[in-house]
Amino acid sequence: MGRRRHLFNAHITTNPLLEYKDPLQNHKFKYIISVMPKNYTLLPNEEGKNQDASIPPGAGSFLSEDEKPKDCGTFWNFCHECAGTSWEEFKERPKDYNTKLIKAGAETLTVAAYAYGFDWFIHDKFCDFIFNCGCTWIFTHNWEFCNYHNETGPKCPWCVAGPSIAWTTTYFVQFCMVVSFIYYLYKHQEDMRFCCFNVESESKKRLVRMIVAPTITYFTVATFVGFIFVIFNPHYSFFIIDWS
Repeated sequence: MGRRRHLFNAHITTNPLLEYKDPLQNHKFKYIISVMPKNYTLLPNEEGKNQDASIPPGAGSFLSEDEKPKDCGTFWNFCHECAGTSWEEFKERPKDYNTKLIKAGAETLTVAAYAYGFDWFIHDKFCDFIFNCGCTWIFTHNWEFCNYHNETGPKCPWCVAGPSIAWTTTYFVQFCMVVSFIYYLYKHQEDMRFCCFNVESESKKRLVRMIVAPTITYFTVATFVGFIFVIFNPHYSFFIIDWS
């Protein structure tokens, strides 16, 4: 490439040439300058080339490494998207940056607690709904009247499951509830669509991602898991309705 002239935020005179080696292009250039301020930057060249992709528009190759935006890694970039913040905000408004991250983390923990509590509250009754096994609310008789205790006859696939697979009816479903929340948290900066509706206000977005989406996810995933259990227990003829 031939020599290219860059414009600086400095006064240009006829003083002796200053030689500069561009670390990005590995070319040498010469500039006629007399004053070089401490916080100077290069203006973008006409072709839009010779610019580091990590340098924001309007900045040039003379930006120091400390001034350039840093790649925080995939995990932190994902956290930034979920919290609606960025590395630039950390540098400019660290208090707002920390507040947004803490708020997003607090919402995640709240939804995780909600997922665990909701599953604890409804699991046995939902088990009876899809398998008609006799389980009832956990604060009444729980699984005291479940057909699992019968000496003969079909037994509930969920209630008869051992610890090695029973976690799919509880912890796996709870995990999916939290994932659904994180998905909507990640999309919260955009116009949120839930089913066929546009969700615009922040309060409604919070309601959707923290309560509505996880709850619907619970019934959807739990029903799917129950269906898989029925497939592997063909002798059990009841799934939501009697198929015998």
